[in-house]
Amino acid sequence: MKDMELVKITEENTDDFSKMISEDLKCNLGRRFFNGLGVLDHESNPVGAMVYELLNYDSEEDTKILIHSFVSEDDEATELLMSEYGKAVSEDGAVESLYETGDEKINAVFTSHGFNAKQSESLNIVVSAGELKEVAAMTAGKKIPGYIHDMSDTPPLRYRSFLKKCLIKGKTGLLEDLGYLPLSWFEREVSICSISDEMIDGVLLVRKLPSQVLVPCLLTAFGIDFQKNLLYIMLQSAQRIVELYPEETKVVIRRHNAGVKKLTDKFFPNKNGEMVYTGKREER
Repeated sequence: MKDMELVKITEENTDDFSKMISEDLKCNLGRRFFNGLGVLDHESNPVGAMVYELLNYDSEEDTKILIHSFVSEDDEATELLMSEYGKAVSEDGAVESLYETGDEKINAVFTSHGFNAKQSESLNIVVSAGELKEVAAMTAGKKIPGYIHDMSDTPPLRYRSFLKKCLIKGKTGLLEDLGYLPLSWFEREVSICSISDEMIDGVLLVRKLPSQVLVPCLLTAFGIDFQKNLLYIMLQSAQRIVELYPEETKVVIRRHNAGVKKLTDKFFPNKNGEMVYTGKREER
């Protein structure tokens, strides 16, 4: 009888771990900075899986790792996963590991392996398309300029040109691999841009997950009118979501920096994130 086997989870074998990795997370395993580790028992049945993402890997900042999910059916699988994860951390030169989870048992696994954890409000807030009606209503009496467009017909070259500017200025939003993602990865009809001199100078890029949840991934603009254009871009996106999606559609906004938090406090003052466990471990 063979011992448990540790395998890398890739696009090719994600279906083997369907009960342990959500569809929303599985679709990320082909992305540049996402990695998956899995454990198979002696009958080649999956008994453990984790997915994590490298942060700042292509920048001058210290590399960190964000653990997105962890599932284990027994202690042996847990130890195998955590041992192999420790090796990966070392190979990638990461200085810190991070996680956020609402699961008390998963939190206990991490704290037993050297993580420090606390309960705090999640960076994510969830609003519905129905609730966006209030934001979209702000367009009443306010004419959105003709240079604000959805990205349904945006030429790929125009998109790539704007991406280069974002990468030079370090504006990547939630996307470590922004420079590797095609425009088709986003939901074009609710992703909005502003145009100046036939070039994009501002965007809100929205991803639609397999679960139909919408996730704003990047909101940024350049130029003298960037603040005004950001408002127009957001309002137009909200309006399009209201027009195209059922009221119960979820929009998950991650308040990953002070700018995004300021906007969510303004537009959704009564929205809070769930209470979760957040943890970190220094890796060197």
